[in-house]
Amino acid sequence: MKKSRMIAVVGAVCLAVGASFAAGKVMASTDTDPLITLSYLEQVALPKLKTEVLAEMNGSSNTSVEKSGNYAVIELNKGQNVYAESALEIIVRPGSNVACVSDFDDQGIADITLGKEIMNGEQIAINSYCIIPRGDDGRGFTVVSDKAYVMIRGDYRIG
Repeated sequence: MKKSRMIAVVGAVCLAVGASFAAGKVMASTDTDPLITLSYLEQVALPKLKTEVLAEMNGSSNTSVEKSGNYAVIELNKGQNVYAESALEIIVRPGSNVACVSDFDDQGIADITLGKEIMNGEQIAINSYCIIPRGDDGRGFTVVSDKAYVMIRGDYRIG
C-alpha cells in the first residue's frame, strides 16, 4: 500500500511542476515581454543592428570630417587651418611643421608624449601624440611648412 501511495505523490508532484513550468513559459512569452532565442539574437537581431549602425555612420560622413575610429592621414598646404569639432587626436608626421591655434591664454593642445601644453603659435613636435580635449572652441592647428601630413582621429573641419 505504501508503494502505490508513493507513486501517486510523485505523480502529483510531477504534474504540479509540469503545470507550473508550462504556465510560466506561456506568461513569459507575451506581446509586452516576448521570449527570444539565442540563435535569433545572433543570426537576425545583431546583424541587423550592425548593418543599421554602419549605414548611419557611412551616410553621415563627408570629406572634411573623419567619423570612423581609425586615424586618417591628411595632406595639408601652407596656411591651411584644422579646427577640432569634437575631441581630436593628432600626430604630426616627419617633414611637417604645424603650430597650435588657440583663442585661450591658458589652454592649447595637450602634448601627451612630452607632457606639456602647447600654446597658441607654438610648434607641435613631430611624432608626438597630441589631444584637443573638446571641439567647437576655436582650437586647432595651422600649417607653417609648404606641406604637412598629419594623422588625425575625431571630428574636424579644414578652414
